[in-house]
Amino acid sequence: MSCKKTALWIFFICGAFLTPTFANPDQGLSIKLPPYSRIEMEKSPGELVFPFTVKIFGPLGGVIEKTIFSSNELKPLVIRSDIIPLKDPNPKNLPFLPEICGRVILEPAETLSVSPRAVYDGTDDLLNHFPVFQLLEPDSYGIHNQETHVLLSNKSYSHMDGLNVLLLKSVELKYDYEDSGIIDYVGPDPVNGKEVAIHEGDGGFYANIHYAIVPYDKKILSFDRQTLLHFAQGKLMEIDRLDLSPLIKTHSLIPGPFLSKREGTYAPCEWGDTAYQAPVQKMDYQNIALWDWDYPIEKNDRLLMIVWEGDEEEWLIKQKRIDPFYLTDDLIGIFEIKKRKTRKPLTLINEKGDFKMTLQTGDVSQ
Repeated sequence: MSCKKTALWIFFICGAFLTPTFANPDQGLSIKLPPYSRIEMEKSPGELVFPFTVKIFGPLGGVIEKTIFSSNELKPLVIRSDIIPLKDPNPKNLPFLPEICGRVILEPAETLSVSPRAVYDGTDDLLNHFPVFQLLEPDSYGIHNQETHVLLSNKSYSHMDGLNVLLLKSVELKYDYEDSGIIDYVGPDPVNGKEVAIHEGDGGFYANIHYAIVPYDKKILSFDRQTLLHFAQGKLMEIDRLDLSPLIKTHSLIPGPFLSKREGTYAPCEWGDTAYQAPVQKMDYQNIALWDWDYPIEKNDRLLMIVWEGDEEEWLIKQKRIDPFYLTDDLIGIFEIKKRKTRKPLTLINEKGDFKMTLQTGDVSQ
């Protein structure tokens, strides 16, 4: 049962919004939880008998199950949040709750049995306030680029002023694109030529989602998966197809609710396991600009947006199981966007129905 069903639990859990604590005087059990977490037990406090199980739920996902076998374990219990180190992409039980991204604001619901609203503030996001990944793409630099094929990535960044831009408003994710059931490659083995099927590796709890936006061109819709992924990631040089380079492009991440790393100058926020830990992840966004409608190009009123989840294929390359330039990233969807339809919130859903996003034209808050 949840905290809202027992008066004693309401006092100790729901009454302490910032640092909720569960206390059972009869059993001597005390549990301190991270903000906005909630707890469920098999029975009400007065009916507990050993052993009994406690379930702790994080505010945006994450489940810990603890079984208490004897009175010797009835001591103050502190549940903390941290970065999940597990390699299992679908863990059924976590050692601690996943830490919430520091750029996420939690707005509490009316009751603690309902997850709080998560709002990602992109104001101080070094990578995604305005998209910058296109500046780092292989096709945008290097001696192999011909002048006519160099992506105008610096222009896409320098010309974006935050006015009359396409804004990311919300995202909902229902599928874990790190699931080990995903097939990354079907084809001949590069070494022996035998037909093989390679499944997703143990990518762990977190998944990172990228997007790329380009002016509409119907020929892009006919690209095979590998060409489309190389096109979206600015890696056309690797497959000798710089002739497909778009005139201008933006590329960056769609931040998720959970902090995935601490080291370095940028704290990345990614999406978590949806198989068990966070079946539906929802985020609202503020001050995340994806595209500038004032870019100095012709016909800048119709776009294509490519969304994918980034995989790490280096281990497959090292083992010589795939071609060095083969991309195993998971394509989530490709969406057509017309400017006139974004004057009001425009909701787009991929074919599988597991990814939904809302966009709207507006200005970034100054």
